[in-house]
Amino acid sequence: MTAAELKNVSYIYSQNTPFMKVAVDNINITFEENMTIGLIGHTGSGKSTVAQMLNGILRPTSGDVIIRGKNMWESPKKLKEFRYLTGLVFQYPEYQLFEETVYKDIAFGPKNMGLAEEAIERRVREAARFVGLSDSILEKSPFDISGGQKRRVAIAGVIAMNPKNLVLDEPAAGLDPRGRDEILGRIREYQQQTHSTVIMISHSMEDMALYCDKLVVMHESKPIMAGTCEEVFSRAEELEKAGLSVPQVTKLMMELANMGYDVNTSVYTIEEAKKELLRVLGGEVKC
Repeated sequence: MTAAELKNVSYIYSQNTPFMKVAVDNINITFEENMTIGLIGHTGSGKSTVAQMLNGILRPTSGDVIIRGKNMWESPKKLKEFRYLTGLVFQYPEYQLFEETVYKDIAFGPKNMGLAEEAIERRVREAARFVGLSDSILEKSPFDISGGQKRRVAIAGVIAMNPKNLVLDEPAAGLDPRGRDEILGRIREYQQQTHSTVIMISHSMEDMALYCDKLVVMHESKPIMAGTCEEVFSRAEELEKAGLSVPQVTKLMMELANMGYDVNTSVYTIEEAKKELLRVLGGEVKC
């Protein structure tokens, strides 16, 4: 069973009006279980539309959205169940916090699921721990904490519902490098411990290289390639034509190849680059 599938899916905004726009055009994408999958593409490529269809916020104009083997729109009355299966964290989710305390904000989803108070408390504290929030912050107002902490609260609120699939739209946007590493590292740790599927949208190729197992590349409303990071980044010219880039490490290896060095141009992490340089140069490389 796959985590999620889009089968012959199209979505058209403002259909049959002068403002009609095709956001995704008859696409087929499979998201596998128990891994972190990056969804990349330039602005307007359809990434966020895909994310919202996976959670049922948007209903496809045509085609089927399959979540854990079940057709999401076969019985619209059961839509809430699918939203519990696939949690969605919007870009800049901290702007959606609204409760009096951090605890109540994280508890909002589990409470709507009808869980007992004991189960709600357990989930709140587990979710807070996953994202690196201490118990002492739970009784504070979400409006009295830092931007990075707000981001963690918003992510914890979705994690607390124990979704099988977790979709995050630019989860590290606007954070400093340390904040990015902390948030993305926590998300990666969460995926590995829960064996869930994480689908992460990001413009940062470095983030994708470090935290994703596989990538799906969107361009002009369609997926144009999919595979492991190594497979996707090896197609650098195609990525650039789609308005995207590759990790800086990959760019360096491509430059060395252009200079005549026999290096693997699909390398995308610093550690891999170090090993490759040691192989080619046959000496010590300090990083």
